[in-house]
Amino acid sequence: MEVFQTESYYIFLRKEKSLWWNRFTSEFQIKCGWDFSSVNDIECVGLTYGIVGTIALPGVLEPHLIIIKEAVPVGVLYAPHLVYKIKSICILGAEDPDTGLMACPKHVSVTGIKTTCNANVENLSSHTASFSARSRLFESSALVNKTWGAVKNAGSTIKNTTEKAAAIASNQVKSTVSMVVKDPVRVEKRVLDELHRIFDDSDSFYYSLDCDITNNLQRRSEAPDDRFYWNRNMLKDIIKLNDSDENWVLPIIQGFVQVEQCVIGNECFTLALVSRRSRYRAGTRYKRRGCDEDGNCANYVETEQVLSLRQHQISFTQVRGSVPIYWSQPGYKYRPPPRLDRD
Repeated sequence: MEVFQTESYYIFLRKEKSLWWNRFTSEFQIKCGWDFSSVNDIECVGLTYGIVGTIALPGVLEPHLIIIKEAVPVGVLYAPHLVYKIKSICILGAEDPDTGLMACPKHVSVTGIKTTCNANVENLSSHTASFSARSRLFESSALVNKTWGAVKNAGSTIKNTTEKAAAIASNQVKSTVSMVVKDPVRVEKRVLDELHRIFDDSDSFYYSLDCDITNNLQRRSEAPDDRFYWNRNMLKDIIKLNDSDENWVLPIIQGFVQVEQCVIGNECFTLALVSRRSRYRAGTRYKRRGCDEDGNCANYVETEQVLSLRQHQISFTQVRGSVPIYWSQPGYKYRPPPRLDRD
């Protein structure tokens, strides 16, 4: 998806439509893909894999828009759609950032310098074609070359990635709150740095362009599962547009996804493992315990095993979470014993 900027907007092009985000009011608009007649200072700043959503903290952080800067394919969870892992993000705001986005080949000169341009409808589909080609290449080569042994290590990987993300978020937010009072000038940079750490360093956020991965195989016909829809609030302004092109809305899960091609005898099949961590009552383990008033358990995770054989798919899902009562734990050891906060 191409990203353009003007003095007042960031503009995203997908097929015959464009999504306009006002850099100062944080409002979204949907227009025709070629409707650039109202701007003269438009510049292509690169390509993005998708939009994570907006973030704003009243009195602390002006509205910013988070987009996916780098992502890698993981494999096909529910055929034929690929799942991707977010490797890094880009944060857009009122000021012109050094985005570092992948260069758009249509709008870069021979010397590599970005050039201003007026886009047209005829060239909107080229990126989609190349993207699909890369997906097919990955599906036909990289997946086949992976080994069955890697699946055995997935359990420890799930624990490491989810706990790492929770620890980063918990520790960084605490230090930021204290800084707001002491040095508000540095707060914005600190918050943006924390967002980069959460998305770039935790290595645990996943999405699919054409498939809902917030639900397991049995629930796929339903709406996205709000428990595992981590950027739901960040996308609320885009969702309100009620546009028929659902590609603007990109649900993201936090957890773990691994897909392996396996062979037993003469039979070849695909085994996938996906863990979805609930966004309700999330927090660092040992610090966040028990359940809340709505019955949400701390560190609730749904782990699904998906077996794909020829045209068939079967799924088995397990869930885990903190003991569903009102309790807390002082420190990291079971001495003294955990407290029961209510009867």
